[in-house]
Amino acid sequence: MRKRIFIRQVALSLGLCLFCVAVASQPLFTSVSRVADVSLTLNGRGVREVSAFNVDVYKAALYLKTMSSDEREILLSDSPKKLSMVYLRGIDGEDIREAWDQSLSDNCVPPLQRCEQLDGMRKTFLALLDDVRAGERWDFEFSSDGVRILKGGSEIARLADVDFSRLLLATWIGTKPPTEDLKRSLLGRK
Repeated sequence: MRKRIFIRQVALSLGLCLFCVAVASQPLFTSVSRVADVSLTLNGRGVREVSAFNVDVYKAALYLKTMSSDEREILLSDSPKKLSMVYLRGIDGEDIREAWDQSLSDNCVPPLQRCEQLDGMRKTFLALLDDVRAGERWDFEFSSDGVRILKGGSEIARLADVDFSRLLLATWIGTKPPTEDLKRSLLGRK
């Protein structure tokens, strides 16, 4: 009896290990994606690292209709865009909100305008953020109408303000990105 239970536990463990290996070997980002009915191409992908120890926080990928390394052109374009990110570690919601709030403030500079008028959208966006888990995926689909935000594949918000959507995208590729290395990677310069 004990031997059978042990064999089942070993078989279950091996099955879980094989499943984990199969899932881990799947690419986080594909070479193409879609926003509405528009096909987008992977422009670049990178890793957000923090601290002197280069701790990986998330991986991100930028998809564009036409590949470009010009952040100003990308930010001001009305063409559909998509930024996908997958968190590599869990992060407290308050830390997430604080980092986003700082990044939104840092990047609200020309060519982006209306910073004061975007305060309501900023607050709405920050209210969406809570604790994240390792493996959690967020997608930001940018269009001429604003930005659609998905968490784990499910829509959590549509923010219908083009200027705010440009500001949100600027937090990765604008004047003050999380890191210059991530910005270069997303812009396909690396």
